[in-house]
Amino acid sequence: MPDPSSGALTVGAEQPSRDALVLEAGGELLRPLVGLMLAHGVKYGPLTELLKHLMVDVARENVPGASQARAVSRISVATGIHRKEVKRLLEAPAGEGRLAKRSLSAEVFTRWLTDPRYSDPAGRPRELPRQATLEDLPSFEALAREISRDVHPRTVLEELLRLGIVEMHGERVRVVAQAFVPAAEDRDMLRFLADNAGDHLRAAIANIERRDDRFLEQAVAADELSEVSVQAIETLARERWADVLRELVPRIRALSDADHAQGRAPVQRVRVGMFSYAAPMSGVTAVPDATAPSATALGRATRRAGSATPGSEPGAGPARRPAAVARRTASLEAARRRRAPAKPDSEPI
Repeated sequence: MPDPSSGALTVGAEQPSRDALVLEAGGELLRPLVGLMLAHGVKYGPLTELLKHLMVDVARENVPGASQARAVSRISVATGIHRKEVKRLLEAPAGEGRLAKRSLSAEVFTRWLTDPRYSDPAGRPRELPRQATLEDLPSFEALAREISRDVHPRTVLEELLRLGIVEMHGERVRVVAQAFVPAAEDRDMLRFLADNAGDHLRAAIANIERRDDRFLEQAVAADELSEVSVQAIETLARERWADVLRELVPRIRALSDADHAQGRAPVQRVRVGMFSYAAPMSGVTAVPDATAPSATALGRATRRAGSATPGSEPGAGPARRPAAVARRTASLEAARRRRAPAKPDSEPI
């Protein structure tokens, strides 16, 4: 089977339609979400109702300014949902928006980690007095009031204490967490999921539809690694993210201040993130590190069992090794650029 990164096509083979490819990709994206729904007891009925609402909402955004009757017809055609059902969904009251819209605790924590006024010379967050004796000295109350004057600093402190992000030592507050991670059942956690994963998807989809790589959306992947190696990679990624965060947040704040000073319209938003993920390879049985066979032997055993090692096809020879990841990423990038429509230097004749 030809390498998909080569751009070669099998002569005489029927190529799948774009709709089929999009549907397959959508299924892969929905799989972890369906797992989340099942884990929390969400049944098929509410999920399909949600999907219909989303299809109608998104289709409605594509026909701005259209009358209700006109919009119902166009949405029905675009979605395949019956006109009566489209009308019902359009007239249904809007959701309550129960997910938290803003996490003051997270904003205070981020400012504490990235603002030089609240960190020591090594870049670590300082232990702060809860209240300052002088107005110009750093304190937790001053930090919290910089983020919001609508919520009392004591309320923010109590939330950070509840989450285990900070500890009190007398009248002083100290950060004890490396990252802001709300409780698993907290609305903030689900808000982060919706925001972070949602914008990641929007960036990737925008790049596919526009074919112009407007948004940064890159990743590197490797397999045939031990749990020890995966943990080392996770640690490295977290260290690098901390470095990026310390540089990026003050820069964003400075740009925001410049926008305000120069009267530029504040109509844009931005999200910059980083993630890592690891899981057992499909079809490979975990073995203790002390007795683990080499990655090459493990790959051969997997193929003899009749399952494909990720990155290869059955009987296609040795699987790609982690050392080839950079080359594979580059080849896929080159193939994607070849598929993008060329921009002519002049008007077509």
